[in-house]
Amino acid sequence: MYYDNEFKNFEYLNSPNGGGITFALMTVAFVLISFFGQAIVGAIFGTANATYTLVCSCFPALTFLLVILLFKSYTKKPLLKIVGVNKFNWLYVVLAVVVSASMLFGLGFVNDAFVNLLNKWGANIDGVNVPLDNVGQLLVCILTFALLPAVFEEFFFRGLLLNCLKGVKPIYAILTVGLCFALYHCSLAQLLYQFVYGAVLTALAIACGSVIPCIIAHLLNNLTVILLEYFKVSINLYNPLYIVFGILALLTVCVFTVFATKKKKAEQTAKVRGFYAFACVGFFVCLFLTFGSMLNSILGG
Repeated sequence: MYYDNEFKNFEYLNSPNGGGITFALMTVAFVLISFFGQAIVGAIFGTANATYTLVCSCFPALTFLLVILLFKSYTKKPLLKIVGVNKFNWLYVVLAVVVSASMLFGLGFVNDAFVNLLNKWGANIDGVNVPLDNVGQLLVCILTFALLPAVFEEFFFRGLLLNCLKGVKPIYAILTVGLCFALYHCSLAQLLYQFVYGAVLTALAIACGSVIPCIIAHLLNNLTVILLEYFKVSINLYNPLYIVFGILALLTVCVFTVFATKKKKAEQTAKVRGFYAFACVGFFVCLFLTFGSMLNSILGG
């Protein structure tokens, strides 16, 4: 009788199994929204302009929003609880700033090295090209490429997915959400960087009990990249001082979050394998997009 009620009330969605289903649904929805959205936007504005790029860059946020609202409609849980917006100690805002700076300047060379390597193989991996010639364009880029991704990616990964994994051991939750976060970006060059970043932010979310510091860290990271581009500031990501101090700062945050996480007495009764069983469709979609786009770039070049 308990399981009948659980199924009837869609409580199974708020579990590792439900998390896997939701991740798979998100990836499929993202592909469909992007495919039809790009066709419509391209027909209206054309594809060789900044408007097309900016509008299409909003599709991930739209996908996350729709999946989160669908999840809420079935589980009947408060929206803020689903996305992980809770009270937290403001000390974690300081840690969020440290995470953002240490990842960007301590591990930023990892992305650059992978991009250079793949470009040598003929992959032609370039960043998104949008005009940044005035304050208006800067504000639009901040909204599109900094604020929206920071809010909605964190709501989904460190909010909804992490809540679905509350019953598993923290280390499994950290690695699982980090992996999903990395695969979602569908970039071979960013895979390692995004995995580490996603895992650290997940540990931070578990330690502080809220997604807000993660949003701050994510936003600062994105914002810094845009501002450096706008002001034409070049930073040597291979500077040994940046790398050493960045990694040391990141390790300090990791140690702190580990001790903070151990103090939590959450009951660990769920198994993470259910997540992977249902998320495999999402993994396949992400890997297909990742390697498909790279091979297309190499063959097209």
